Amino acid sequence: MRLQWTNGGFRVVDAAKNTVTVETEGWGGTEDPPSVAAALSEQDTGPDDPDVTVAGSASTLGFPPVLLVAIPLSGGEQITLSDGRLQLDAESYLVRIGAGVRAFVRFHGPATLRIESSRRAWIEFPESRRVSIGFESRVDVPDELVTVERTPEGVATALSALAVGNDTTSPDRTWPSMREQPPYVEFGETTHVPRSIRENRPNTGIELVVPPDLTYLTTGASLAHYLGARFEVVSGIDPYLDVDGCIERLGRGRQYQHDVAALLERTFHLDCLARSAGPHGGELSVSWVGDELGLDTDRMYDASMSERVTRYLEVPFADVRDAFPEWHLGMHVAPTYDTVETLPHLLSNVPHLFAPESESLSKKEWLRLTVNDGYDVDWENAWHADGTKSHPAESAVERPPSRSGPTEHPRVEGTDETLRVTREISNVDLVKPTLGPGKTHGWLAEKVPIDVFKTLPEAYENRQKYLDDPDSDLSVVAVVNDSGQRSLGLSDADEADMRDETEEIVGHYRRRAQDLNIDLTLRENVSTSELARIFERRNDLVHFIGHRDEKGLECTNGFFSASTLRESNAQTFFLNACGSFPEGRQLVRKGSVGGGVTFESVTNDDAVKVGVAFARLIMNGFCIERALDYTRGQLLTPKDYAVVGDGTHVLTQNDSLVPEAFFISTNDDGTYSLLIEQSSPWITGAEVHDSLEEDSDPQHLLGTSRIYMKDLSELKRYLNGFGGPVVHEGDLYWAETILEEIDGV
Repeated sequence: MRLQWTNGGFRVVDAAKNTVTVETEGWGGTEDPPSVAAALSEQDTGPDDPDVTVAGSASTLGFPPVLLVAIPLSGGEQITLSDGRLQLDAESYLVRIGAGVRAFVRFHGPATLRIESSRRAWIEFPESRRVSIGFESRVDVPDELVTVERTPEGVATALSALAVGNDTTSPDRTWPSMREQPPYVEFGETTHVPRSIRENRPNTGIELVVPPDLTYLTTGASLAHYLGARFEVVSGIDPYLDVDGCIERLGRGRQYQHDVAALLERTFHLDCLARSAGPHGGELSVSWVGDELGLDTDRMYDASMSERVTRYLEVPFADVRDAFPEWHLGMHVAPTYDTVETLPHLLSNVPHLFAPESESLSKKEWLRLTVNDGYDVDWENAWHADGTKSHPAESAVERPPSRSGPTEHPRVEGTDETLRVTREISNVDLVKPTLGPGKTHGWLAEKVPIDVFKTLPEAYENRQKYLDDPDSDLSVVAVVNDSGQRSLGLSDADEADMRDETEEIVGHYRRRAQDLNIDLTLRENVSTSELARIFERRNDLVHFIGHRDEKGLECTNGFFSASTLRESNAQTFFLNACGSFPEGRQLVRKGSVGGGVTFESVTNDDAVKVGVAFARLIMNGFCIERALDYTRGQLLTPKDYAVVGDGTHVLTQNDSLVPEAFFISTNDDGTYSLLIEQSSPWITGAEVHDSLEEDSDPQHLLGTSRIYMKDLSELKRYLNGFGGPVVHEGDLYWAETILEEIDGV
C-alpha cells in the first residue's frame, strides 16, 4: 500500500489501485500520537495491524462522503452518521470510514462529524488535535493451499476446509469485511490440509450430506461455506442438511440446487437481522421482519451457528422473503474438477451456485427476447419511506415504457424455429440459459448463453497478477483505429461518429484522472504490431474503437488476432468493434480479467452510445457487468453487447464503494418518483443510507431499491453533483442532461 502526499493532504493507494484521498487543514507533526492499532485491537472492529498508519495533528480531516461510525473507546455505544452533523463529547474515539480503502481515525474529542451528500465527510476539531489514522485494504489474497485427491471424497474434504475463510461464526459474518477469500485448492496424489486450516476451521456442528456426485458438491459449496458446514459423501442417499441432529431434507437434481439456494438466502438474510443486535449493527428497514417472525435478535446474535440455523428453519421465511433484496449473484458452474479449483475465488462473495443448463435459441426467439429487453426495474418491490414495499402513488405513476422495436431485425433472415442463433461476425452459437434466482448471472461452463457474463477459470487466476504494483498509476489506453473506414464502406458521418465517441470517452477518463491517478494515453491508427504491444504491456484498461471482421481487429496494415499474443497484460478491456467476442475471449485466456465485447455488427450510433456510457460508468466504480448492463439498456438490441471474463470485477472504486443509479418516472400530479438502485454482484451484506432520509432513519441492506416522491426543485437539488446514470422513461441520461430533458416536458 502506498501513501502519497499532495498539496491539500495525502492519498493512500492499495495493490488494486483503490484510492482514498484525505484532505487536511492545519496538518503538522506531533509527539506521542494516539495508537490507532491498539484501539483497533481492543475494539475488534478492524485489522489488528493496519496496512499503513500516519500520525500528526490537524484541525480538520476530509474523507469521501461515506458512512462514518464513531466508537467511544470508553465502552459506550457506537454512533453511525450517514448524512448531516454529529457532535462528539470530550472523550477518546475511534472513527471508522467505510471507503474503498477503509480508514480508521483515533483522537480525543470534542469533535464534529459532518457529511455533505455527494461531496465530502469531515472530522472537525475546535483547535489542532493529535490524530492517528490507519488504513486497511479490502484486497485479500490467500497464501494457503489445500491438496486433495481427484475424487468426490477429495472434493468434499477441500470444500469443507474452505470454511476457514469466514472470520467469525457470529451473524457479523454477513458483513463483507468479515469474509476473506478461502485457501486455494489443487489436486494431487495425497491429501494435505495445512495445520493452520485444521486448527482455525470452526466446528459449527453442521454437515451437508450428499451423494458422491460433483454436481451436488459444487452447487452446495456456497451454502456449506457460509454455514461452516462439513461435506459428507454417502452413496445411495438423498441429500440433507444435518444441524446438530436436526435433519433438513433436500431435493434431488435441480430441486436440490433451488433448495440449497433458498436455505442460503434464509440464513444469510436472517443473520443480517440478528447482527443488528450486535456492537456493529443498528436498525434496518427490514427490522420489522424479526417481530413478524417472532425472532429475538438479541438472543440470535449470541447464539451459535447451529442454534441460529435451527431456529431459522422453524420460521415461515417465505412469508417475508420479498422484504429482502433480490439475491445479488447466481453463478452457473460446470461440475468438473477444473472448476472446483476456481470455487475459492467465488465463495467469499456468497453466490448461488447452479449446474449450467441451456436450450437452443432460434433466431425468432432471440429477436423476441432482445427487442423487449430494456431496464429491468422492479418499482413494486422497492422500499418507501413509510416502510411499505409498494409504489407510493401506484395509480399516479407513469411507468417507463418497455423497449419496443420493429418486428424483424435487419440481420435476421427466416423464421425457422429449429435454427440456433449464430452470430455471423463473431461466429458464436448463442444459447438460452436456464437461470436460477439472482439479479446478475455468470456462466463458468461451455457454450455462450445470452443474459449472463461468460467467464473462464483464467479470469480469476489472472486477477491476482494485477495486485502486485500499488506504486504505479492507473493506466488507460484508448485506441482509435478508423483508417480502414473507407474499405468497410463507412460514410463521412460514421467517421464523425467515431471522432465524437473518441472525444467524449477521453474527456470522461481525463475528468477522473486526478482522483484516481489515471495515466491516459490516446493512440490512433495503430498497426498490428503496435496493437499487440499495447495488449502485452501492463495496462489497466484498453478501450478499442474501430472495426473487426473474422480475421481480427482492423489495423493500418491488416488485422490483429488476440490468439497471436504471447500474453495479455491488459487487466480489462472494451472492444467496441463488430463481433469482438472471440478476441475478448482470447484476451482472458492470455491474461486479462474481463471486458466488454459484441456478438454481431453494431451500428455506429449504438457503438457511440455504448462506448461513451461504458467509459463513464467504469471510471465511476461500476463493475464490468453492471456498467455494460446500464449501457446496453438504452439500445434497441442490447443483447448484441456482452461481458467475457469476470463480470464482477471492479477497476476503479467509487466514493460510495457501490455506486448508485437513478430511475425517474413522471407522475400525473407533476411530481416525480425517484427510485435509487444501489446493488452490485461483487459484494453483499453491506448497508446503505440515502441523504434524502433523516439521519435517524434506518439503514438499508445493499441491493434494496428505494423510492422517493419529489417535486422538480427537490429533484434538481438532489441531482446536483450526482455523477452516475439516470434513466428517465426508459432512456439513459446523466445528471447534467436529465434536468434539461425534464425542464422541457
